[in-house]
Amino acid sequence: MGILDSIFLNVSIEVMDKALWDKLGTLYKSKSLVNKLFLRKKLYNLRMKDRDLVTKHLNAFNTVVSQLLSIDIKISDEEAHQFVVFSTRFIG
Repeated sequence: MGILDSIFLNVSIEVMDKALWDKLGTLYKSKSLVNKLFLRKKLYNLRMKDRDLVTKHLNAFNTVVSQLLSIDIKISDEEAHQFVVFSTRFIG
C-alpha cells in the first residue's frame, strides 16, 4: 500500500507506526461541523445502483456508518435498518 506524495509531505517526519497513524488521524479524522454534515449527507444520499451487488452496497453503507462512529455520531439500529431499506428501494 502506498501513500500519495501530497500526504507523505505531511507525515514524512514520523518514524514510528503509531505516530504516523496518529498524525494521519489528526489530519483526516476531523470532528468539525463541516465533516459531520458531509458524512450525514453522504449517508442520506447513499443509494444502491442498478446491477450493484448487495454486498458492495452494504460495504459502502458500513463504511459511512463507521466514519460517523469515529467522530462520535451514533446511528441506532432502527435508523440503520431504515437507511438500508430506503437506500435499496429505488433500484430499477
